[in-house]
Amino acid sequence: MQKAINIYTPVSAAAHIYAEDEAQTNRARFGGSGITLADSLMACTIVNDNTVRIAAGQYSNQGYMVAVCGGTTEDLTVVSGTAGAYRCDLVVAEFIRGGGDVADRHVLRVIQGADSATESGATDPTLTQDDLAAGGTTRQEALYRLRINGTTLAAVERVADYVGNVYQ
Repeated sequence: MQKAINIYTPVSAAAHIYAEDEAQTNRARFGGSGITLADSLMACTIVNDNTVRIAAGQYSNQGYMVAVCGGTTEDLTVVSGTAGAYRCDLVVAEFIRGGGDVADRHVLRVIQGADSATESGATDPTLTQDDLAAGGTTRQEALYRLRINGTTLAAVERVADYVGNVYQ
């Protein structure tokens, strides 16, 4: 099926540009999912053992965009660790297609991993990764891994690629 995206229609006409249209354009522009080269690149820093802070920037989740607005930050809560255990949590961009009268939802959140008795045994939680371009309803993509040692949030590791600059 072909579809023209025409911006010269009257204001009273029905909507003609949909989120799927913009996502397709963004996939072409950015070449995939990842942190765009805007603002503060969504840098993630530890505030304390139960909070990480995401700086301004944008993330493309198969072309669907989620942003922390320029000049602001977003704090995310991390569930407390367990003394004597190790854990890996993930900061993700989570897109959930609403359908019908329910709006789509695209947020940043922390997904908790499982406790492990050893550091090498601590693994990332499993993510839902439906293909949004093929009509999937839920896609979670990891931006950062949070390494938790006992009750201490010990380290943040970026796992998402940077996207959008063809001259890199």
